[in-house]
Amino acid sequence: MRWLIVASMLLALSPLGCASAPVGPTAEHLTVLYFGELAGVLDQHPHPVTGTPVGGLPRLAALVGKIRKDNAAHRVPTVLLYTGGVWNDSPLARRFRGKDVVRLLRQMEVDAVAVGLDDFPGGRLEFDALAKTADLAFITANLRGKNKATPWLPLGLGKLFENGMTIGLVGASPPASPTGAAADLVVDDPLEAIPLAVARTGGPGGIDIVLSRCDLATNQKLAQQVAGLHAVIGGGAGMPLDTPWIENGVHLTGVAGRGEALGRLDFERRDGTITVLRHKTYAITPDLPEDRIMRSLVDGFLNRLNEAQ
Repeated sequence: MRWLIVASMLLALSPLGCASAPVGPTAEHLTVLYFGELAGVLDQHPHPVTGTPVGGLPRLAALVGKIRKDNAAHRVPTVLLYTGGVWNDSPLARRFRGKDVVRLLRQMEVDAVAVGLDDFPGGRLEFDALAKTADLAFITANLRGKNKATPWLPLGLGKLFENGMTIGLVGASPPASPTGAAADLVVDDPLEAIPLAVARTGGPGGIDIVLSRCDLATNQKLAQQVAGLHAVIGGGAGMPLDTPWIENGVHLTGVAGRGEALGRLDFERRDGTITVLRHKTYAITPDLPEDRIMRSLVDGFLNRLNEAQ
């Protein structure tokens, strides 16, 4: 049981745990969890509209752990996705250059991370150095170096689970004209790159998902044009944050960033047909318990930031 990263070939990664839906003799299940860009906010903070306390990565991590434990008891896999990015114009980002986010995502055992041009403030070399030590799957099918024919990052990854379920994940970077430190990069049209990537990472009988940094209009076109797609999960402009937008039978969904919410899609395969049994958005509120290790890590980064100021 292993992840397969897809570039020019499939490379093995580490396995996951297991969803709480009841398992019947002809049905298999899988849960996909996802959360949005942290944007330099790791702890509880006032909601920008209501002012009530929300968020906190220690609480989000504890909720993920509980869902994984509950799912494991029913022998149903769980996948955790981060819609990106690892860099933003915040005091934490300027101090740690993405190392804080990478360390926290690794602690949560995030399975795939979407990539956008805003992840390259120091250029491709700095990002490469970060990615090599991250032990995370940064995926994008349409971002490459100039004069290169293929993406230098994995275009996606796939996995076969013990219960027979398979999933293929593909990364989509938003169309843009790279400038500054990212000027040596080329963003290909996702509508041309993603269909081939989905065909390589997924397959008949499996769940196919695009982890996208693109806006709603682009993701709608992906849903219309990519055969066999089941969901597009992302944090791009206009993406629905609570109730999924259904386009051509494909679920388009995301959640609020800054650790304020966790999204969930429960899939079922019965007699070869895959359906979404449930969509849910969990609000990260002060009544939720905290993960002790994540609390220690967050406090460590925040204390080092305060000491440096």
